Amino acid sequence: SVVKANSLNPDLSKSLIPDGYHIKGWSENNELILEEWEPYYYKSEEVDLSSGMEFLGVKIIVLSEDTTS
Repeated sequence: SVVKANSLNPDLSKSLIPDGYHIKGWSENNELILEEWEPYYYKSEEVDLSSGMEFLGVKIIVLSEDTTS
């Protein structure tokens, strides 16, 4: 989940990262860094995220096999 730092008792179910992505950290520009991965369990839904888009109000960077090698 990704929530604002000053959130009190946030509902984490409303801020979940989609299946198929791992949180790797934050960039120097406060962008959330995600990495694509194939979960070993059934994905509840397919979500296609790409670098530069906003997700949950946060700008993201998506690493894939193409960008990590």
